[in-house]
Amino acid sequence: MKVFYSVNGKIGFYDKTTDSPTTSRYKILGVKVWKGKLLHSASPQTFYVDQSTGSDSNNGKTKSSPWKTISRAQYMLQPDDTLIIGPGIYRETLKIQYSALPGHPITFKGTDSKNVIIDGSIPVDMSKVKLFASAPVNIYTTTIQRTPLFLYSETKKLVPAMIPLPYSDLDPFLSTNYITITAATNVTTVSNIVYLQLDDRFRKKADGTSVPDGYWVGAKLYHFIGDGNNPAGTLAKVTFYRTVLSYDSKTNTAGFTNVAISPLDGTAYSGFSFIKNDKYALGNHVGLISKPGQYALDNNQVYVSADTLPKSIEVSVIKYGLWMQFTEYLVFDSLFVRRFEGTGVFCNYCSKTSYLNITSNENFFDGLGIQMGDNIIIDGGEYAYNWNNGIDFFARGSRDCTVKNTYIHHNLNNGIWAGNTNALFDTFNIQIISNRIGPHSSELQHADNIQFSKVHNILIKDNYLINDGTYDGALTHNPQNMWNENCGKITFTGNVIIGGPMGINWSSEIRMYNNVFYNVWLRFLVEG
Repeated sequence: MKVFYSVNGKIGFYDKTTDSPTTSRYKILGVKVWKGKLLHSASPQTFYVDQSTGSDSNNGKTKSSPWKTISRAQYMLQPDDTLIIGPGIYRETLKIQYSALPGHPITFKGTDSKNVIIDGSIPVDMSKVKLFASAPVNIYTTTIQRTPLFLYSETKKLVPAMIPLPYSDLDPFLSTNYITITAATNVTTVSNIVYLQLDDRFRKKADGTSVPDGYWVGAKLYHFIGDGNNPAGTLAKVTFYRTVLSYDSKTNTAGFTNVAISPLDGTAYSGFSFIKNDKYALGNHVGLISKPGQYALDNNQVYVSADTLPKSIEVSVIKYGLWMQFTEYLVFDSLFVRRFEGTGVFCNYCSKTSYLNITSNENFFDGLGIQMGDNIIIDGGEYAYNWNNGIDFFARGSRDCTVKNTYIHHNLNNGIWAGNTNALFDTFNIQIISNRIGPHSSELQHADNIQFSKVHNILIKDNYLINDGTYDGALTHNPQNMWNENCGKITFTGNVIIGGPMGINWSSEIRMYNNVFYNVWLRFLVEG
């Protein structure tokens, strides 16, 4: 069908095969959409969702007749309407592709910012979980339909089985406890297969029994690449995955391809061997499980360690928590988004949108990702333990956006990222005000508290920035409190900055006043 507007002011529908109609054989009974925007609701309504007491067969219009799922509600709302979401764990995606109107937003509001949880994991069938081994700790196993990115048990995130144990359970990519490759380590290459003689501790399983030939095949090597091992040019001082292809128990030697894989996006980088001062740990193998709270994956087989049979095991499945595209005038308030295999809160071509008191943690990519957003307000909440950035104004340009009163910390890439690597000043008018940011110190990426690239008109005001980077003589790879490159105007005022370097490189106009610096190194680079 097509739409026509006749000379007498009538609107009608007609068949695509009809030319130049003046009348329509279709009768319009009502119109709810005009140019992609919902019409203003004559009487604003409040709807309710309650995971524990609701039913999707209810009308959702009273507290006593709530819906059960958020997705049941998401297509029912019009401008000025509010959806009140009660406590519970909602294992679903709130997907929105419609807009409200100026002065008449649609509001999605949780009753409790910590207990209204939108969760990307699902529970496994515990009746199929069996005891696999009892030494050195109880290990339970089950088969699932797909290989997840994360596992959880009784609300706690499980950590990968590794030897040596990671320095931090929250970040297996920190190389602090890794084994250092020395000049005496035997490394050879034959037909693009790189052989590494492992540390003697890998001659035995975690339970103390000796390992046979091939035992470590399929295990994942966490390879921290030092400054001297950098054929791709930009990859020094970060950690990559390498899968064990062969293992000789007599020589304690494992074989790998010469390719290193980014844990974040799966990008393969070729030409990598092992050199002196690189570091490594071996992970993701049932023979490495040594304490409760660990896991290993063998394709679809899951191994989990615990003192006793867990009450629950959850595996990550869903990609997005809140997903918006081509939307305007929406408000999200007091929601806890977690455990998604992509970005917790994803905003693509969004305008005039507010995120108030949102927590978005433990997602595989960003906590909050915004592409081509304008007039975005992020006020309050927490963005932490995400594998990429806490808040990410990424890829294509955003403008007139404000981040204020948030707590952003322990993400495995940056706290806040803005800009892109192509168009100069495609992102502009970004305000970072009264936030607590840091620390960020992972070696998965070059983690900084704030990174901007090719952004114009930045205001960084009244923030508390703390990081633990140390001066290496170059200020290149350590976690930094702030890193700006090829930006336009930057105003940096009223901030407290503790620890770690700051790099402001090739920016056209820099204004810094009334800041407090403690144990900080400041670098300016200019073209000349």
